[in-house]
Amino acid sequence: MKEHSSNYNVTGICSLLERDKTFANLYNLSCSHGNDTAATYLENGNKLTVSYSQLAAVTDVWTSFLGKRFPEKERVAISLDTCRDWFPLFWGLVRSGHDTLLLDPACTDRKTAVLMEQAGCKAIVSGKRRKLPDSFNVLDISELRSLDCSAAPDIPERGWGSNVALCTSGTTSDSQIFVYNESTICEIALLSGYIYKRNRLFIADSPHNTLAFLPFHHVLGFAAVFVWSTFLGFNSVFLKDRSAQTIQETVLRCGVTQIVTVPLLANSLTKSFYASLGKRNPVVRAGIKALLSASIMVQHLFPKAGHAAAGFVFRPLRKRLLGNDLKTLILGGSYANPEALRLLNALGYLTVCGFGMTETSITGFELSWRLQNRLKGSIGAPLPGTEYRIKGGGPAGELQIRGKGLHDARFVDGRMLPALTDSEGWLDTGDVVRMGRHGQHFVEGRIKDVIIGESGENVYPDELESLFSGLEGVNQSAIVGLPQKDSRYQDIALVMNIGDRLDDAGFTASLAAQVASISGGLPVYKRIRHVLVTGTALPTANSFKVKKQQLVQSIVSGSA
Repeated sequence: MKEHSSNYNVTGICSLLERDKTFANLYNLSCSHGNDTAATYLENGNKLTVSYSQLAAVTDVWTSFLGKRFPEKERVAISLDTCRDWFPLFWGLVRSGHDTLLLDPACTDRKTAVLMEQAGCKAIVSGKRRKLPDSFNVLDISELRSLDCSAAPDIPERGWGSNVALCTSGTTSDSQIFVYNESTICEIALLSGYIYKRNRLFIADSPHNTLAFLPFHHVLGFAAVFVWSTFLGFNSVFLKDRSAQTIQETVLRCGVTQIVTVPLLANSLTKSFYASLGKRNPVVRAGIKALLSASIMVQHLFPKAGHAAAGFVFRPLRKRLLGNDLKTLILGGSYANPEALRLLNALGYLTVCGFGMTETSITGFELSWRLQNRLKGSIGAPLPGTEYRIKGGGPAGELQIRGKGLHDARFVDGRMLPALTDSEGWLDTGDVVRMGRHGQHFVEGRIKDVIIGESGENVYPDELESLFSGLEGVNQSAIVGLPQKDSRYQDIALVMNIGDRLDDAGFTASLAAQVASISGGLPVYKRIRHVLVTGTALPTANSFKVKKQQLVQSIVSGSA
């Protein structure tokens, strides 16, 4: 853990925010961490740091400039990848009286314009050059970065912005925008106090070095990394890019202790680990696998002691994977491969699944020491202020949520409308869950992605995808349901992006044999009926999850 000020106190800072749930108080509490490290990054081979005091000084200058650059109190969009400038930009806009709209910087100019129109937004700060209609007021981030931050700025006195809007990751035509008021953002920050009491590995008695892997326009990145980290005085570790080499180098050199990410990263690490293990001496390979199994068995019997022992026993392996400083990984956003959960927990990295949506922010994750919950992908029980129920009252079905952390409003065609909840405050999530014996919940899949075969059985793509995720030479893969002609049923299809190996007949033949072997071991109703390979990237949301509905449409139309 990093050096920190003597006044670091989770309970104390939560009590201060509880008294005044405003953006102004949240910002001031973040800045109160003073000379503690707020950001770490690698540049030209050197490890550089920025303190909270330094970020506050930059924020003052940017607040003054932004107040003059956007003189009217209006909503301003942020289109900037995750970096240390995010703090002064976001708070500079809010302090100068602006509400914000968080956009994916990878969005095309057309989609950016559509989302801004939908949110009634005419101004944007962008990290890259944009060709937007003349009606939009565009500010390039380079103008802010070139400002002299040594001079004392004049801060506009016109009140603070009061809300932030986040977008779902749909196509241009079906993306939705949800608004969170400042009091709701403060409620999200306050959840850290409860987590601190439940499990000190997730929020400890000293600040984490948290990897800023997820983009801050993503609900998990914004809530769990940007809001929680800066509120608690954590050190956010920034990446120059998201390549596997950069991630590993940054995690090891910067002493990352916590990662909040999507399962894709955990799956990739698992695949890399076993590929490396496969090249080792058979005796060594068998010994490591035996130790991993023993670690799981010991952690079942003695959760805390077994976890600590795993961290010690596997130090040499951990050093080459994610390092020995890393304590926890929190996975959210999609289904987690059971093999990845097993490996990472066996190595002594406390790895859990959580649940959150653009409509709900973070509502829960597995906080217990019960290993079986973690290995099965439990998302835990709902966090304080949040309620779960299963639609229809059965043991499995669509998850409904209500509580303090849900969105307060939404934008439709430039108009702000009430929250997307029923008269009792319940939100339909579109996710199928089942409840465990101890009140924990397990996500089975998305309702819209469920495949209904001729047997009438429901097949959840996420479960099958985990079985094919370890195939060598496959860049992306997805399980989708292709409609049968003149029928309401669907065939299960495996779609794979194999890049420039598309014309390699030997490779594709080997791949087909591996798929057939895995599929042949499944129940008949879960077997793969079609295998499609491509050399082009599959459509993704936030560069992570494959957009299955869009993929199916392109296959059916013949454009894939």
